[in-house]
Amino acid sequence: EHVNDLRWMSNDRILSVGNDGHLCECRVENQTNLVELLRSPIRAFTGIDRILPPLTQCSKDSVLLGGYSGNQYILIDYKTFYEFFRTDTGGRARTLLFSLDADSKASNGQPLLSTITTPRKDGLNDLIVESQWIEHPESVRFTLGSNLHNETLFDIDLIRLGNGKLVMLSASEDCSSCISVWNRTLMGIENQALLPPQESGVRAICAKLLADDDSSMFVVEGGCKLLLRFYLIQVTKSSAIHSKFLGKGSPTENAAIDHRINAVDSFPMAKEGSTQFVISGDSNGHVFAYFVSVKGREQTSLQGALVFENPRPVLSLTILCCTLHFCYIVVGTSGGDVFVLSIPFSKTQIIADGSKIHHHLKAHSMGTNCLSALCVDSGTSVMNFRVCSGGDDQAISSFEIAIAPEEVEANARGNSTCTISTIASQQVSISAIRGISWLDDRHIAVSGYGQKLSVWELTENSDLVLRHVDDTEIGDVNSLASAISSDGEKAFIAIAGIGAQLYSVGS
Repeated sequence: EHVNDLRWMSNDRILSVGNDGHLCECRVENQTNLVELLRSPIRAFTGIDRILPPLTQCSKDSVLLGGYSGNQYILIDYKTFYEFFRTDTGGRARTLLFSLDADSKASNGQPLLSTITTPRKDGLNDLIVESQWIEHPESVRFTLGSNLHNETLFDIDLIRLGNGKLVMLSASEDCSSCISVWNRTLMGIENQALLPPQESGVRAICAKLLADDDSSMFVVEGGCKLLLRFYLIQVTKSSAIHSKFLGKGSPTENAAIDHRINAVDSFPMAKEGSTQFVISGDSNGHVFAYFVSVKGREQTSLQGALVFENPRPVLSLTILCCTLHFCYIVVGTSGGDVFVLSIPFSKTQIIADGSKIHHHLKAHSMGTNCLSALCVDSGTSVMNFRVCSGGDDQAISSFEIAIAPEEVEANARGNSTCTISTIASQQVSISAIRGISWLDDRHIAVSGYGQKLSVWELTENSDLVLRHVDDTEIGDVNSLASAISSDGEKAFIAIAGIGAQLYSVGS
């Protein structure tokens, strides 16, 4: 709808607002082209009519928006959603004059003056003048619990870059994915960027660090209509976020809007990560595989290769490893099943109809909502992995997988070189488990609809012992992710649902 205000945010960034209640950010390329970076609905508004400079108490990066919510005019800080001002104007048809002394030197607030015209039956107008002193308390800070998204978060990932930056990626029902750089010293978000929106919600997201660039990561985003998007994201030492669109992926079949991707994962195929192996699991019970070039030209559209199909929807998946000719993955379905399979490939081409299911476990009596895998031994003859899963049956299942790479490469027929052992299952919650992650080779972080974060230790006897539990303020928990500090002494855990919450565990 009608654009009401524009503001330069930097030499190449422009913000705009309009009667549709959306905030739009564009980048100027080659001095003539506008590239849309984000378009986000601001739920506080039915229409936005102005962008104001930040107050003296706000950070320089804050954005103040003024607009209507029905007949009320409000002023908020977009970064924190802190409301400075609200008045009943009687409707947009009435003229409103709004004055804010943003340059006031007062340390405890700013004066604000508003004037509204009200028509009378005799043809004259009344002027209603309102004066306020608005404050922005020091305690209000932009954290993971505020203004990540306008709707429920479906998925979350947490990654520690080589330059020390802790980055959280979140996917939401509001059709967007958000990249947030966390400042561990200030305990708040240092910078944030939204990826271009997808149609009808983003359901899954994952990130993998590039080996040859400790400030960059490969990001996969999955949504409805079985659509994938691939990005190269760089976070500099100053926390600036730069994104490059690499392409999109879709299956060979035509997908309806209610066909959605539920889980994604990726694995680097070269030491420098120049090619990534990507898998997606969807509501049709299918897993598709892709090879994505990170350093090459933009790949307009990649067709996925079908590597797994099941009558039940795929809810979770993870990649164990890729050898010279095979990739090993674990898949969880809504029936509570877990499958371990290998996917053969030649160079960067999936071998058609070559996938093989090595093991089928009934890990849960109901849906396998989440999976996490950890390599505990990467020897030259055998690679050992520990896998855990969480289900709708309120239980954790765990097992170990041994893969012999040399034997795999010597046996092109794909005879089983993947063995499973130490299978265990234990009920650990009073509600469905929605997120799970290994913190190290013995400790597992778990969360779900019970609104608890718990850390369990897997003993030598394959028993699970509760070591830590904490309440979470996040409702409708859908996902959990973790990252380990550079010294290995602390684990960071993010939980996502109706909002997000970040924890640190350890010394």
